[in-house]
Amino acid sequence: MGDPSDHDWPFYCEENIWHRCGGALGQREGASVLFVSNARRSVAIWQQRKAGSATEPVLWDYHVIGLAREGNSWQIYDPDSTLGVPVEVATYLDAAFQPLAPSQIRYAPRFRWLSADLYRREFRSDRSHMRDATGAWLQPPPPTPCIGEGSNLMRFVDTETRFLGEVLDLAELRARVCTPG
Repeated sequence: MGDPSDHDWPFYCEENIWHRCGGALGQREGASVLFVSNARRSVAIWQQRKAGSATEPVLWDYHVIGLAREGNSWQIYDPDSTLGVPVEVATYLDAAFQPLAPSQIRYAPRFRWLSADLYRREFRSDRSHMRDATGAWLQPPPPTPCIGEGSNLMRFVDTETRFLGEVLDLAELRARVCTPG
């Protein structure tokens, strides 16, 4: 099967990024993880492979992406994006989080930012969030083992409660990563 950090599995973004943080992404300067969600757990993200077209967003309950520095700029690692991996942060943020009409503000993202090392050390998922009430898989799981014992995934997703990392809105994230240097 090879190194899990070389593969991405549909619908398991949190595991894809966890494995990437244990590989090349984790070796990059400033290697970090962004959990994207909001209080309603419904975030509009454009330029996603799962979208019906390039003009339509996907409404994710949460999404997980990587972030690292390349020289004086930040790069985004989103294997579910149609923009490429990695992609310059301003390009990604402009394309993936397009302006929302006032009636759509409920789909605005919030970001839990934490270091890749902290994520690798603390994250656990038994994949229970991917099973229905009968125990059947909602989406086929990756062939790799579960990460740790139990699950704390939803604590990372919850952008309203203090937990690991720092929670930012889109403007705060832009101010931090779109400024050179």
